[in-house]
Amino acid sequence: MKKILTLILFASMMMATNGAFAQNTLVAALEHEGSFTYFYGINALVQAHEAAAHGDVITLSEGTFNPLTITKAVSIYGAGMEFSNVSAVTSFSGDLTINITEEVNTPLIMQGIYTNHTITVTTAPKNSSISKSRIGEIDINDEMTFVHCRILQSSGNGLKCMYNCFLRCVQSVNTYNFMCNNCVIDLYDSPTQIQNSSFYNCIISARASATSLPNSNIVFNSLGIGNNVFYSVSGNNNATGNSEDIFKTYINTYTDEETFELTDEAKTTYKGTDGTEVGLYGGSFPYDPTPSLPLITSYQVANKAVNGKVSVNIKINGATE
Repeated sequence: MKKILTLILFASMMMATNGAFAQNTLVAALEHEGSFTYFYGINALVQAHEAAAHGDVITLSEGTFNPLTITKAVSIYGAGMEFSNVSAVTSFSGDLTINITEEVNTPLIMQGIYTNHTITVTTAPKNSSISKSRIGEIDINDEMTFVHCRILQSSGNGLKCMYNCFLRCVQSVNTYNFMCNNCVIDLYDSPTQIQNSSFYNCIISARASATSLPNSNIVFNSLGIGNNVFYSVSGNNNATGNSEDIFKTYINTYTDEETFELTDEAKTTYKGTDGTEVGLYGGSFPYDPTPSLPLITSYQVANKAVNGKVSVNIKINGATE
């Protein structure tokens, strides 16, 4: 469902004289119990969060917002991680922290973010998740689910559940009882701190020829790139191959434009536990970076005020009545 939300905002005469509003300014739309409040500028997300209650929805336009410490269990929807035009994504100007210490029944949901910075998860409610986002580093110390994400570096000891994601795993990760489904994992360094974890339908690449998962892990219907990736682990159908035989373009060098698609032969040869292809496009949640609703699809703020008023047009795809 789509609707046009047209607002008439009152501006000071100084704003009218200087034309302080840009035509495409940063926008944060806060939905609380069916009503919308709008915030503008680089601090829009901070202000929307301050005004929000647990369970509210904050929808962000494209652009770079000031980061904050999230202390409320809200849903934050960005414009997505559109790699063909990084300037058109929703991002943060620095590191963001999630620290929700109050006991609530509402999860934190974050979707559609592109950032080169760190997202630190200190404390989060049950069933919280980040999806369809590209993250420079995740420092996770509480349980959270990741779906359709690209994570270039990870640290902390709370990584527990991941579906159809790309993860570059580094030595500092302390991962125990991790469940990973249909992911592409680059073992950037020796994964000695990954213990007692399960990998289903994944493609796991090792940078060094001697790299292998510790024997406390178990792997099902997964592909290992590197001769020793699965040397010590138990499981079934752990095939070993080369990047060129598995991916159409990926050769262990990450770029945002990389799709991680399998070759036609690999799609039919290597099947997961459910009979679909291994990797990002198999399983119950085939990889799709397109954000789900709601989404700010267009917004315009008049450059000049008329009779002391500034006209704002915002179109939100999927906003509730």
